[in-house]
Amino acid sequence: MTSLAENFLTLVTAFLCRSPLTEGEFGKRASGNSPFLAMLRKGDVPAMDTADRALLFMVEPTIVVAFRDEVAAFLFVTGTNGTLLGRQAIGDSSFMTKLSAGASPRLSAVERIRAWMTGANAAMTLGGGAGSDRNFGNRLPAQVSRHAHGLRGAIVA
Repeated sequence: MTSLAENFLTLVTAFLCRSPLTEGEFGKRASGNSPFLAMLRKGDVPAMDTADRALLFMVEPTIVVAFRDEVAAFLFVTGTNGTLLGRQAIGDSSFMTKLSAGASPRLSAVERIRAWMTGANAAMTLGGGAGSDRNFGNRLPAQVSRHAHGLRGAIVA
């Protein structure tokens, strides 16, 4: 499975194949940083807002709204506390407060949070039993997919 950062790099590279822009021009216009693409190729992982600026420049769907909605849907459907999610997923109990205030996590943190939510959902579904109120495994994907439906699979992964 490829990471969000790798998928993002693939999308940027495909855009540049169709575009008359040089890599440096793209970096400066899309992110305000001429060596942006070189940094991505070195393995630097951009923050979600930086990736979203580049996606908007390429006229592609952004990540931020879908991710925030995905987390909100997870918390609502599962009844999970945002502090617990942040602490267990990325070791930051104030993550939800920061996200709600507009903070932009790195794409690697987005992946870790999504993986934690998937694992927590599976564990709760398995631990819940057929008639249990905690058995919400069939409801979460519908909630999440409704928010992510319009995004490219390459970015949403």
